[in-house]
Amino acid sequence: MKKIALFFLLIVGLLSLYSCKKEQPKEKLLSLELNIPEEITVYLGEEYVPSGITVYAVYESDKRNVTKKAQFSSIDTMSLGEKQVVVSYEGLEESYAVEVIQKPYEPSFSLVVKQLPNKLLYYVNEPLEIDGLELAFLKDNVEEAIIPISDCTMNLSLNGITKEALNEVGQYRINFMYNYNSVFYFASQYIEVIYNLNSGSNDKLVVDKQRSKLEYYLNEKFEPEKIYLSIKDEVTGNTAIIQSDLCSFMLFYNGIPVEELNETGTYRLLIQYEHIECEVLIEVLFRVIHTQLKLNIDDAKIYFKVGEAFSSSGLVIYYCEDDVVKRVVGRENCKFTFYLNGLEKDQFDEPGTYSVVVDFEGITEGYKIVVLD
Repeated sequence: MKKIALFFLLIVGLLSLYSCKKEQPKEKLLSLELNIPEEITVYLGEEYVPSGITVYAVYESDKRNVTKKAQFSSIDTMSLGEKQVVVSYEGLEESYAVEVIQKPYEPSFSLVVKQLPNKLLYYVNEPLEIDGLELAFLKDNVEEAIIPISDCTMNLSLNGITKEALNEVGQYRINFMYNYNSVFYFASQYIEVIYNLNSGSNDKLVVDKQRSKLEYYLNEKFEPEKIYLSIKDEVTGNTAIIQSDLCSFMLFYNGIPVEELNETGTYRLLIQYEHIECEVLIEVLFRVIHTQLKLNIDDAKIYFKVGEAFSSSGLVIYYCEDDVVKRVVGRENCKFTFYLNGLEKDQFDEPGTYSVVVDFEGITEGYKIVVLD
């Protein structure tokens, strides 16, 4: 009987304790507090994504960070002026102001080869000559100034390796670097170095590069009749025009004889007339230019804290055509999208390594940033 009585009392006690706990009233939410930057702006026409905002729910006993659970209203950014973003959480609302402003104008600059050098084909160990080459500095794709070669840093490379002289056969790249307002701009020009097959003769077979067709599109038929030739006596300087049908032509691609222009790239055209011969380069191109972005993150900010707004300051974005830098793209003209573990993120709300995808007119390139707790 005592055991039954004790068991009964235990059950009654547990039921009473559960009843008291169940009837405990829910803590009352008093207000919302917003921690916001002093000034928040968004450019006209761009989507506003809240960042750097912390939302606190104030209860009778404490204050809790509820930023991830709060709802932010969208705003109209198609007109200038102050807009109100409404933040709501469990029936309470607070608001803050966002100023829609005009995107400031930032010109884009680029360095380009305006005029090719007079000489593009060399024999091994010939000195480099850049007579005739002109560099132009463009502002918003419009010529701003002709840049003297002496104002640029210049170097040679072959297959990506820096060279001091034209001492090997191959396609060399002349690289130019120009410093404008502490930003470096690049341009390049290719030349070809070949063996001298006619070193024992005074007569030289010369191609008129101004008149000859030396550029084709993919799968176009090679037209030898559009190669204009002459014989030049290197001792006297006398020249004589010869007909192309008196010559033989042989095309090479990567050192292999070919009959059709069915690959893009640089072809070597060997021309023979009696006992002398010469070579000239032919470029075969796609009709559609390959475009890409190249990113220089040397001075870009890559470390952020949770809740911090993204900044692209220091990031340099190059627009390239066929791997040649055409201009620097203004960061304000690009869209930035963030991913963490493969999921798109609209703010840095948790630590980790984020992927940043830069989009300029449908062309994308990415880099990594780190968000710290």
